[in-house]
Amino acid sequence: MTMEPELFAILACPLCRAPFDQSASGADTMVCSGCAASFPVVEGIPVLLPDRATRA
Repeated sequence: MTMEPELFAILACPLCRAPFDQSASGADTMVCSGCAASFPVVEGIPVLLPDRATRA
């Protein structure tokens, strides 16, 4: 399942408030364009909790 483009337009990184990078994100992750934090997507729902973020 791929993320809807509209979802990327309305969500922001909870750590730095930058938008997510749609080209770097996949079906199971959302990657921040500002701080490069990666957040999991579980069953199509992004889990944007700061403690669930991983850094590249």
